[in-house]
Amino acid sequence: GTAEPSTSLSVRYQTTLLPGAHYVSIIHVLDNAGNRAQMRSDGLRFDPDPPVAGFLRPRQLFQSSLSSLTAQWSGFIDRQSGIKHYLLGWGTTLGASDAVPFRRVEAHGSAQHFHEIAVELTPNQTYFPVVTAVNHAGLKTTINSQAGVGVDTTAAHAQLLSYGFDPLGRNRPHTEPRFQPRGLSFRAVWRVVEDVAVVATDGPMAGVREVELGMGTVRGGSDAVDFRPVSFDARDTELYTTTVFEDSIEGGAYFLTLRTVNEAGLVSTANTGAMIIDSSPADCIH
Repeated sequence: GTAEPSTSLSVRYQTTLLPGAHYVSIIHVLDNAGNRAQMRSDGLRFDPDPPVAGFLRPRQLFQSSLSSLTAQWSGFIDRQSGIKHYLLGWGTTLGASDAVPFRRVEAHGSAQHFHEIAVELTPNQTYFPVVTAVNHAGLKTTINSQAGVGVDTTAAHAQLLSYGFDPLGRNRPHTEPRFQPRGLSFRAVWRVVEDVAVVATDGPMAGVREVELGMGTVRGGSDAVDFRPVSFDARDTELYTTTVFEDSIEGGAYFLTLRTVNEAGLVSTANTGAMIIDSSPADCIH
């Protein structure tokens, strides 16, 4: 028949398409004078399947920041049409997006994706990421992270109960000693205090991550004895631990510092008063 230059024509064929096959349409146009023209489409690839789900989790299980959230994901695959983009959201419950509505994140060549979103957060709240992968055929796959990120703005700490020098190792350390002889082993007794951070679903119990002891010539310093990790049971808030320093230090004034780091990376310290190490014998007056 005769078609006007501005007329759009469409033809529908009913046939069985093969997944992954590339189809091209070819149109031959013949005018009334017998002139023939041919047009060829760019083609399309038939993709009946949504993307294969990958792995999703928050970048960390605990954080102290109240201004952003970061998710990481990998392993999404679509071998037919490829991943076009992702939709990322955050919720206060598993699978929700009430904290951060879904936002588009462009796909790139890297298998690993990290995406940070600026948002105002609430302390002691857990946030869960959810991501949807969209392929070029418009098909979607959504997964939820079973792990959430707990927002903790309160530093954990440990308490120094007593400290001192014990030459025979049989007595409890003295409380707040001021003067000590040189060259004797130093002992400290302390207690882990539980942190108040929230608990992520599949994460470790929130609280103290590490405790270190050091000694310096100024409060908080460690120039005499560098900070050393000390073992403790993070599940037992009433655990008393004794740590022994075998270092022989010079005479002078020294401070002991107990440094504590919680799961969100917040650091707190506890310090003793000045200890005067006396390296000189007493004078005898006849």
